[in-house]
Amino acid sequence: MAVVKAEAYGHGPQVALLLEKAGVKSFGVATLEEALELRALGLDGELIILGALDERHLKLAAKHRVGITAWNRNYLASARSYSLDVHLKVDTGMARLGFMPQEVPGILADFESGRFGRLKLSSAYTHFACADERQDRFSKRQINEFLALPWPAALRLHLANSAGALRYPQARQNMVRSGIFLYGALEKIHPLVTQSKAVLSFKTSVVRVAGLAKGQGVSYGHTFKAPRPMQIATLCAGYADGVPRLLSNQGSVLIQGKHCRIVGRVCMDLMMVDVTALKNIKAGDEATLIGNQGSASITSNEWAQRCKTNAYEILCGISSRVPRELVA
Repeated sequence: MAVVKAEAYGHGPQVALLLEKAGVKSFGVATLEEALELRALGLDGELIILGALDERHLKLAAKHRVGITAWNRNYLASARSYSLDVHLKVDTGMARLGFMPQEVPGILADFESGRFGRLKLSSAYTHFACADERQDRFSKRQINEFLALPWPAALRLHLANSAGALRYPQARQNMVRSGIFLYGALEKIHPLVTQSKAVLSFKTSVVRVAGLAKGQGVSYGHTFKAPRPMQIATLCAGYADGVPRLLSNQGSVLIQGKHCRIVGRVCMDLMMVDVTALKNIKAGDEATLIGNQGSASITSNEWAQRCKTNAYEILCGISSRVPRELVA
């Protein structure tokens, strides 16, 4: 399963079409709105809502062949009149959504007896809480608890997210949920990760180059003041585009293949960088926020470390107003 929720982790919903063309048959989303957008784009494969779907929207899910996650008995009873694929979620330690393991035998018996009407049990799954932690001591317990349940032999089982699929072969079963690994942004917790490449580049352009006198302030609050005469470039990107304001006065961008420090506070639509060391810089020059220029690179994980978050939040934060260009 390719997890393409949140516009494919900020990369754009059209990514799902490229994945389907490459042979992927199952896709995970978080909401019905995301599923319907993909259907409108022409996606034909299996769609599974991994989040919570309100009972009022079950009919629409059935109409568009969108599978649902089930985590409580009352929800299943409300859905029984619809022809829907059901993906049974079990809470083995995430404490988020899911049946408790001791409830599963009764639920399986009710499906076998036809108590849940037109619903079809398509798969069962759980979600790892700590698989991407470097010192993971919990996932094996989750695997053992989930696999000990009395699953029908023909039922699809999926435990593994990106990190879990790499670290725990026994968790792969007959489907894995690949998310952040698809986009080359999983931190290096496994040797295979070193072979992956980030698929996203986030670029903008220089709109102005100006000189600064010693002591001159930059941006809101003048949190940066030039320690010497400098040149700064204004870039056409800000926190409304997905450049975290936490990068103010730290971090860098790439221009002419060189790191240029962010100076002053990142604004909503613009940001400023130190280009004193560059030659012949001018408006229109390309600036790479995330990606490669020559031998230099900046990754979403580098941004995440500076902002004390993870690459998921960085990538999902790139706003919809930023144009996406897909290169197959």
